[in-house]
Amino acid sequence: MVFKMLREVSCMSNKEKILACLELNSGKLMSGGYLSKELGVSRTAVWKNIQGLIDEGYPIISVANKGYYLDENSDILSEYLIKENLDTKFIGKNLEVHKSVGSTNDMMKKLARDDSKEGMVLLAEEQTKGRGRRGREFHSPNGKGIYMSLMLRPDMEPDKALNITIMAAVAEALVLEEQLGLRPKIKWVNDIFLRDKKVSGILTEASMEMESGKLEYVIIGIGINVSGSNESLPDEIKEIASFVSEFAQVPVSRNLLAAAILNKFEDIYMNWDFKDVIREYKKRSYLEGKEVTVIKGGSEYGAKVLDIDDKGSLVVEYESGEKDVLSSGEVSVRKRP
Repeated sequence: MVFKMLREVSCMSNKEKILACLELNSGKLMSGGYLSKELGVSRTAVWKNIQGLIDEGYPIISVANKGYYLDENSDILSEYLIKENLDTKFIGKNLEVHKSVGSTNDMMKKLARDDSKEGMVLLAEEQTKGRGRRGREFHSPNGKGIYMSLMLRPDMEPDKALNITIMAAVAEALVLEEQLGLRPKIKWVNDIFLRDKKVSGILTEASMEMESGKLEYVIIGIGINVSGSNESLPDEIKEIASFVSEFAQVPVSRNLLAAAILNKFEDIYMNWDFKDVIREYKKRSYLEGKEVTVIKGGSEYGAKVLDIDDKGSLVVEYESGEKDVLSSGEVSVRKRP
């Protein structure tokens, strides 16, 4: 049997090497002797590290006197596999995967303040304090989604930060189309919908340098419900949310999906004219023509969505006939009686 072997492993621990090797050859039985020889470690080290991985919850199956294999149906986030599928110049070159964090955005803020390089990416199997806009909880159960934060240091004015969210939304939508054959819609400004169900949210946060008035850093938090059943969702979101796997006709790999989104985002961020980004964004608008409730200044107003302008702002017409251009705020679709 021919196995895929690792590249660029000098900075990896023995445990990381063994796990990455099993992940690359998911479902294939690999002997301890083979792993020992290829990775340059003792058979005892192979056994000890595999036991450690099993204790950590990795679905590694041990076959007496034959070897080990990783359950081919497993979809554990892998730093190695994500990096293997990146085709970027700077995004994800520094990338970490964690078992559990409070919030990837909060963790990234600390790293950004410590002068981490632009393009750093954090992912987690679960978030215990995941959040969306206005501090709302973002349901982030273990092993069911992509909970990812990307840090940028863009040379732009703070009022252009909305552009970053729009770029991220377009990148994710294009990947869902190209990789999975889906037809996502973007709900202004930061949610991805499939057939009227929210499957993803984007939370962009920024810090400004007081002296220059320029952005110090921008953190893009992307949360995607990848695989699961609607029955597993909390009662309060069962009617409005779902998982990508509920609509995809092919198996969804979280590692490949995360890498594809990072690749697409860098391409858009580095190479696209913003007018082209807006065009793609508008093509997928979930709200255009819909009756909505606008929450502004603590009050609610009935309105109809007319358009998204060239800056990414939402153009609405209130019931009074007055028109407004929203660059921020909360908009929800009004339920029909």
